[in-house]
Amino acid sequence: MGQRHRRGIGPISAHVAGPLSLLRQVQECPQRNCVRAEQPKKIIPVLYQDCTLPLQLLRVLHVDFRKDYDQGLKELLKTLLGGKQQAARFESVRELRTLTGHSGGVYAVAVTPDGQIPVSASLDKTLKVWELASGRELRTLTGHSGGVYAVAVTPDGQLAVSASHDKTLKVWELGSGRELRTLTGHTNPVSAVAVTPDGELAVSASYALKVWELASGRELRTLRGHTDYVNAAAVMPDGKLAVSASKDQTLKV
Repeated sequence: MGQRHRRGIGPISAHVAGPLSLLRQVQECPQRNCVRAEQPKKIIPVLYQDCTLPLQLLRVLHVDFRKDYDQGLKELLKTLLGGKQQAARFESVRELRTLTGHSGGVYAVAVTPDGQIPVSASLDKTLKVWELASGRELRTLTGHSGGVYAVAVTPDGQLAVSASHDKTLKVWELGSGRELRTLTGHTNPVSAVAVTPDGELAVSASYALKVWELASGRELRTLRGHTDYVNAAAVMPDGKLAVSASKDQTLKV
C-alpha cells in the first residue's frame, strides 16, 4: 500500500482513545492496513483508504474509512463509547459560556449538588456564586484577607467552606452570601478543604490537617504526620476516612 493511499487514522485513534482510557495499546497490524486495539476480548480494526480487511478480522466489528471519513470517525466514537447516545454527547462537547468577574487567578470551584450553582475561589480574596445556566454572577463573598485557595460545598447545597492564605477557613450561607463563622487554628496558609457526606464535618489541610464541626466552628482534632505541606484532602464516601496528599511525596489515610 503506497503512502499516497493512506488516511491519517493513526494519530486520530490515539487522540480519541487516550482520554477515554479504552485502548490499552494501539499498534499497526502487520498488514499495515488497520489499527488494532488490544483490550480484553475486543479488537477494533480501523481501515485506511483503499485497503482490504484481512481475512482473520472479517468477523469482528470494524469501522470503514474508505467510504466516508467523517462518518467513519463518528462510527469509531460509537464503538469506543458503547452507543449512539454517548457518542453524540462526546461529539457535542463545546464551550457554552465564560464566567468573568474575578480580578485575580481562580484557584478552585465547587458546584452545588443540584448542578445549578458553582462557587469559585480566587486570589483576589473573594469567592463568587454563579448561576450556571446563564453565567450570571449572583453574589460575591468577601471576608478573607488573603487569596482563597479552595472551596467545598455541603451536600445539602446550603453552605460553602473556603480555605485561605490568611490561615483561616470561613463558612458561608450560599443563599444570602452571609459569612456564618470563621474557623481559626492553622498557623500556615490553608490549601484544601473537604466536607463529610453528612455535611457535619470539614477537614482542612495546611502543614497539618484539622477536623472541624461546621455547626459550631469548633476544632475537633489535629492530624499530624506529614513532613511537608499538605496540598489536598479528600473524605471517603462513608465519612469515616480522610486521605491527604503532601509535598513530602506521600499520601496518608
